[in-house]
Amino acid sequence: MGFVRRLILALSKKSNLLAHQLIWNIRTNTYKNEDTPDSEMQAKLEPIARQIEIDFTHDARNFCERVFAFSDRLTKVSDTIKVYPKGNSRKEGKISMNISGHI
Repeated sequence: MGFVRRLILALSKKSNLLAHQLIWNIRTNTYKNEDTPDSEMQAKLEPIARQIEIDFTHDARNFCERVFAFSDRLTKVSDTIKVYPKGNSRKEGKISMNISGHI
């Protein structure tokens, strides 16, 4: 994985947007499903994501933190409403979350 790792790290330095997409993809692909981490993939990919983050400029780090904070808020909404069955119950759950200020 040495050549691919070097390529990913070099490309991530060329574009903050690409670096963000790579980190997002790495975080996504270290899970077998919604709840089960894939320890083998984590061991290979997380060091790459950490290195991308280490190499960020101050502005790039701020951008990435803002984007991930926003996406984390969206993910929390999805986690909260997935307990409702699909259909009207889920829609009502979204509405009640919106009214209570969670969205």
